[in-house]
Formats: sequence, C-alpha cells, structure tokens
Amino acid sequence: MRRRTKLVYIKTDHASVTGLLHRQTNKHAQMDYNMKLLLNRFCLFLLLSYHFLLSLNAAAPLSRSLALRNQDEAAVVVSEQTLARMEIEVNDYPGSGANSRHDPRNPGKP
Repeated sequence: MRRRTKLVYIKTDHASVTGLLHRQTNKHAQMDYNMKLLLNRFCLFLLLSYHFLLSLNAAAPLSRSLALRNQDEAAVVVSEQTLARMEIEVNDYPGSGANSRHDPRNPGKP
C-alpha cells in the first residue's frame, strides 16, 4: 500500500518567521559566548595552576631549613656580616663639628 503525503500550507506573517530565526540566532550566539567564557576560565585555571606548581617547586624544603644544626651556622654568619657593616658605617663618615674646609665671610665686609 502506498502512503500519501499531504502538504499543508500554514499562513504566517513575516514577523513570526523573523522572530523564530532571531531566537535561533540568539541561541547560537549565547552558546558561542558560553563556550568562550568557559575557554577563558579554563585558560586562567591552567595558568594559575602552573604558577602554583612552579612556586611550590622553587620553595625550600621545610625539613632542610628547619634543622637545628643549620640554624646555629646561619646565626653566626649573619652576626659577622652585621658587625662588618656597622664598622664600615662608623668609619666612613667624619665626626660632627665645624667644617674645616669652609671659610665663612664676615657679615660686615663685602
């Protein structure tokens, strides 16, 4: 048996067809915007993750920096450097007092 197909013409105005196309276009534009937003967030996540892992890799291990035998040596080195710096600061500048290289003019004579 053969099927018969029937074509039905629906009378529509131009505004309803345009509105339907506009809604579909907006839906695609919204999907494109959502995909771009998702991609941007994913790239930001990758960048921050890479930065976090890089900073963890560059950090000093806690077990080595908190050892007691290393702390005493570090304190001695810092104190020697501080004494040397203080000695330079004290010896670089002349004492306070009158400037021997300055001969002021007498106020009464030109």
